[in-house]
Amino acid sequence: MRASRLAGKAEIPAFVDKGLDAYDQVIENEQRDSLRPLELAAFMKREIDAGKSQVQIARDLGKTQPYVSLVCVLIDAPEWLCALYREGKCRGLKEMAGSPKAP
Repeated sequence: MRASRLAGKAEIPAFVDKGLDAYDQVIENEQRDSLRPLELAAFMKREIDAGKSQVQIARDLGKTQPYVSLVCVLIDAPEWLCALYREGKCRGLKEMAGSPKAP
């Protein structure tokens, strides 16, 4: 949109693909940009609040259930962890959720 404005265009040649759903968007964004862990957690919280199970979410995203569980740990992340995230000191999913420790 910004480029079209800079080029002096009044209209932008585009279309809205109504065949895509939120899962398609998350998958595409994950493949293209690698979504941030807290963005994934927010998406999964919305889906869980809408009545979906972690197994359903995993299936619809093409991910494993343990991966979804790992992301869901971040749904109610403590403020200190969110602060580290905002400061850029902690970015990776496993880094944020904490890798499982061997017994």
